[in-house]
Amino acid sequence: MRLSQTLLALTVFLLVGHTALAQKVYQWKDAKGHVHYSDKPPVPAPAAPDEKDQALLDRIQRALSDGDTPSSAALFRYFEEMVGTQEADSDRRLIGVFLDSVKESFGRPQGFEPTGDPALGYLSTRIESAGAKQWNASDCLFKTYAITTSFVAGDLRRPAELHFTACTGPKINQPALRQIEFRFTKPDASLTSKLQAVMIRTMAEARRMNGPRP
Repeated sequence: MRLSQTLLALTVFLLVGHTALAQKVYQWKDAKGHVHYSDKPPVPAPAAPDEKDQALLDRIQRALSDGDTPSSAALFRYFEEMVGTQEADSDRRLIGVFLDSVKESFGRPQGFEPTGDPALGYLSTRIESAGAKQWNASDCLFKTYAITTSFVAGDLRRPAELHFTACTGPKINQPALRQIEFRFTKPDASLTSKLQAVMIRTMAEARRMNGPRP
């Protein structure tokens, strides 16, 4: 049996200032009036989501905030018509395990605001449904939307950004999720181990689901 098409990654970005060898420094002011300096030109602010994409964003934010893992996992695209129901169901279950692991480790996201200035320093984990072959054969156009939030577990609040990559476009009647990335923007000593635990649990479940069968 093939390995699950679902892709999982743990990404570490700790960007601490700009290189001293930069030959050109860019300066710009963001929408809030803050001045920025960088060795790279500013990235244009993303376009606001259209009505269809906003409906998808509203559903996934509500499901994550409620801790409703089945509803969250159902918003991904799994390509049953290409890979078959059994394989698509395996991918769906694996994404559910990943989302449950994030919830158990960090709590639920509460409060959502669009962000035009993604954080430069963060630790993150992400998961993507299906594989490149399916996405490349689809009619999807991909758009990524960044949302600022806080994960709440008891008295602990962790600031974070949620980056949603949507399969959308004029040929797509109902947009779906391709990927969610959870970026934790103020890392502490426990964050790396918690993110590793999320990964280890999800990968162990993937191995279990794809193990030998009688």
